[in-house]
Amino acid sequence: MIPHFAARERLAVHLAGPALAALLVQGLAADPVMAADAPAKMTFVDHALPVLRQRCGSCHNADKKTAGLDVTTYAGIMAGGGSGEVITAGDSSQSYLYRVVTHEDEPKMPPDSPPIPEAERQVLKAWIDGGVLENSGSRPVIAKKVDVAMTAPADKRPDVVPLPAHLSLEPVVRTAALDACASIATSPWAPLAAVCGQKQVLVYDTRSLALSGVLPFPEGRPHVVRFSRGGGLVIAGGGVGAASGRVAIWNLRSGRRIRTLGEELDVVLAADISPDQRLVVLGGPQKVPRIYSVETGSKLHDLGKHTDWVLAAAFSPDGTLLATADRAGGVFVWETATGRDFLTIPTHPAAVTCLSWRGDSNMLATGCDDGQIRLFEPENGTQVKAWGAHGGGVASLEFTRDGRIASVGRDKTPKLWKSDGNQDRAFDAFADVGLSVALCNETGRLVSGDWTGEIRVWNAADGARVGSLDPNPPRLADRVTGAEKVFTERKAQLDAAMQAVAGIDAQLTNLPKEREAAGAAKQAAETALAEAEKRVVDTAAAAATAKQSHAEAAGALPALEQALAASSAEIPKATEAVTAAGDDAAKKEAATQALAATQAKEAEARAKRDAHKAEVDKRAAVLAQADQQAAQAGTARDQMKAAVAAAAKKVEDIDAALAKARADQPQHAAAVVDLRNQVAAAAESQARWLRETAFQASFDQLTANLRRREESLGQAEGDAAAADAKRQADEQARLAAVAERDAAQKQIDALNAAIAASETKAKELLGQIEKRGAELTATQGTIERTLQALAVLDEAGKSLEKGLAASAEDADLKQSFAALGAARQAKQAQLKTHQDALAAMMAEKGQWEQAVAGERAAVEKRKTEVATFAKAVEAAAAKIESATGVVTASTKIVEEKRAVVAARQSEVDAATKELDALQGLSG
Repeated sequence: MIPHFAARERLAVHLAGPALAALLVQGLAADPVMAADAPAKMTFVDHALPVLRQRCGSCHNADKKTAGLDVTTYAGIMAGGGSGEVITAGDSSQSYLYRVVTHEDEPKMPPDSPPIPEAERQVLKAWIDGGVLENSGSRPVIAKKVDVAMTAPADKRPDVVPLPAHLSLEPVVRTAALDACASIATSPWAPLAAVCGQKQVLVYDTRSLALSGVLPFPEGRPHVVRFSRGGGLVIAGGGVGAASGRVAIWNLRSGRRIRTLGEELDVVLAADISPDQRLVVLGGPQKVPRIYSVETGSKLHDLGKHTDWVLAAAFSPDGTLLATADRAGGVFVWETATGRDFLTIPTHPAAVTCLSWRGDSNMLATGCDDGQIRLFEPENGTQVKAWGAHGGGVASLEFTRDGRIASVGRDKTPKLWKSDGNQDRAFDAFADVGLSVALCNETGRLVSGDWTGEIRVWNAADGARVGSLDPNPPRLADRVTGAEKVFTERKAQLDAAMQAVAGIDAQLTNLPKEREAAGAAKQAAETALAEAEKRVVDTAAAAATAKQSHAEAAGALPALEQALAASSAEIPKATEAVTAAGDDAAKKEAATQALAATQAKEAEARAKRDAHKAEVDKRAAVLAQADQQAAQAGTARDQMKAAVAAAAKKVEDIDAALAKARADQPQHAAAVVDLRNQVAAAAESQARWLRETAFQASFDQLTANLRRREESLGQAEGDAAAADAKRQADEQARLAAVAERDAAQKQIDALNAAIAASETKAKELLGQIEKRGAELTATQGTIERTLQALAVLDEAGKSLEKGLAASAEDADLKQSFAALGAARQAKQAQLKTHQDALAAMMAEKGQWEQAVAGERAAVEKRKTEVATFAKAVEAAAAKIESATGVVTASTKIVEEKRAVVAARQSEVDAATKELDALQGLSG
């Protein structure tokens, strides 16, 4: 849990009360009897409360209740504080209070100080993990974890679109009259719509408009319903006004509730689930939106800025922000992860009834009771656009997948708006105030409901109304009774229609046979006609060929006649030439030869003309024969046409008779077909609702069985948790003894090391003392030699003084006396240096001798302490041996309890598998 930072910081500061006495150090950790006999149950009253009262009770009590938290009562600590719950039953790792006292979460508690003692932390851990027992007579409370978090992006179509399996269609309640349709939601990826009903949420198929499932909400009337952005979950919030409010989460595919959240003292009016399915927000008349963890069921944040009823809440599609709105016109945007205030949208002039984020999370739409829809940019809250949408007020709106907005309000008219605020389409007005609207992006159908409870469905593309959804569906027994009644009525109608058709069928028995014979005759005549037609075609083709051949031959004859005439005309000329030659023998011979040639040419032309004329006559005879055959074929064809016409007439007459017979049948036959379909549909409907009734009986039985198994499992898990908490306490007692032994052994090891170090140091000091003695002897010798040299110099000085007294002006004596004086001063300086060094070395030697004595005394003292700690090690070993036996026994109990849990889990798995098989969820 990660409550609001500021509130958490306040909690941490106030939890840092006066330092506790070492409660368990003096208890479990120090007392061998308590270590061996750890409590069988860690309870609030006997174990956790002393720690909590001492550590933080001065600030977090029933009177002071800093940060809204009271840790001095069981009800108070389980209720949590202003930042949300601080205890997650059965899981200390998820409990905020435990995480801050162990410094695993920020801010650490106590601040700027080490954590509370380990033994105290272990008491709190064992109490929480053991099921937060209030007293020795309480049963453990184990918070089940629900893992429904999405890893795939919520804005991407899933590989497998979530659809309901075989769900219960039995309504929780069937009222005498419809009630207002408070909320409608559509699946982002499937053709489904969810509708709020009385103590139930109804799931409908938006294609067939058929009921797909009933999700019970026995907590009261649901006021808001939503699909998760992945489409696999359905959430609904509601309850009983001025009494209680809850949010339920169902798995869409199985229809099973996976989590119930909230403990509101009034009805929930607003709710949404985050895109990653980890968080749920809820709000209502209590004016405080609350964020819950879906996984643990624990409350994470209280968002406390609203001044009136919270009417709407919506997570942004990217999951980073949360918007909430209230009846006073306040709209706030929060950080989803931290619950911190992110942005305050400018106040609206009236109640804000609805919110919706555009798919890219870059636009927030609000619907207000002043009738306007407003668009805001969520980075800084700038209003981008506003327009009057519904006179009297906007009741519901949502962004569609393509960026349009669907809305409805007090003007009773559902509408679609373009992204620029211009109206795209208005739909048929309701009889009363519109309350809810949603667009199914998968089917392009708009679903909207009004105050009377009527729910209509339109095609968004053309505004055509396609049907309605029933917010108050009949019970299965009523459906079966209705289906049986319809089946009986339709069956009687079908029997009467079939009797009428039977009389007509008798008249139609023979005509088809006659029609078949006439058809065969007609077909034979048509075959013969086809052959005659072919003969006509063939003979006509032969005649045409003969005619063409004759025409070609006749066409060539005139040319031959002309050639013959030309040759005949040349003979008289040639004859005249012979005569004209007279007696001229040569000319006459030549003319005679020319005449003979001309005559021969004329004879040849005549022969050609005669031969060709004979050919023309021959071809004329062939043509005449072909024309005769064509005429004969035409006559035969005409005869066959008459035969075909006669056969066709007979068929036509039979068809007319058959048509007349059938003319009396269509209405009866159509009625039979229609009634058969109606009977089949009625039979299928009857069978379906009988199957649903049988399914419901099995479903109720298996669901009750699963519930019993889960309760049994929960009890076993609680027992196992309590046993494990006992084992942990026993183990902590054993570890405390081990720590005591290890601490004593560590002291022994440290003392032995210190003894060895002291002995080593003493040995080193003795070596230094011995070396220093030699150094002192050498220095003393040097001093004695320096003193002897000074005595010699003093004697020499006296002698020089005598010489100077005798010869005061002797320069050499003066120089020698001065040099002797300088040498004496130098020796005196050397003497002082050696004497000072001797004194320092003697003083240091004395210190070393004292240090050796000190180390020897410390060694003796530490040896005494080693003996003391050795006895402590022996005592701790005895504690460990005793505690190990206790841990072994409690571990065995834990294993036995876990075996029971495993057996109960197997029973739950088997019951779940059986229910899955019934619903078609297996595999």
